[in-house]
Amino acid sequence: EANVPYKEQLFIGNVSIVTPYHKLLDLLSSAPNSSTLKGMAPIHASKVTKRGIRLDHIFNDQSVLRSRLTKDIDTYFGFLKVKGLSDADVLRRCEEENGDGVVRVPHYVMEFVQAEDKVEYLVKLYVDRVRNNKNFPARCDVAHELRSALSRGEKVMLEGPQSYWLSNAR
Repeated sequence: EANVPYKEQLFIGNVSIVTPYHKLLDLLSSAPNSSTLKGMAPIHASKVTKRGIRLDHIFNDQSVLRSRLTKDIDTYFGFLKVKGLSDADVLRRCEEENGDGVVRVPHYVMEFVQAEDKVEYLVKLYVDRVRNNKNFPARCDVAHELRSALSRGEKVMLEGPQSYWLSNAR
């Protein structure tokens, strides 16, 4: 409405990617009604262990993306094994979560559960929806751009995750 040309001024950095298995770990490891189902705790664990994928992995060599996903997804497979859960059990839990008509578990997450080769499903998902998406925001070194803009006296607007406040509000 304000005719602000935001697309030319919207940039995204090398962020950590919340995968379907992060969302599922959040769903499966949380007490009922205690989770946002956004995968925040699991993605932070992947980030801390330096096993998760970042945006640059999607745009760079697919073999590196596959390798990173293969290592990080082990946490998900290990969780299922320890809990004695099958893909059918996970899918049933997702359907229960969406049972009241409110979609809390997105369709692509449920497709991930049903995928025979989960790593290849994710590679295709990210190549199709991110790398080959002509409407995806421009990428840049956000910290450098912010420092440069502020040193020139420009105004900047930041948006970041509210997950800190969701998890740490008292």
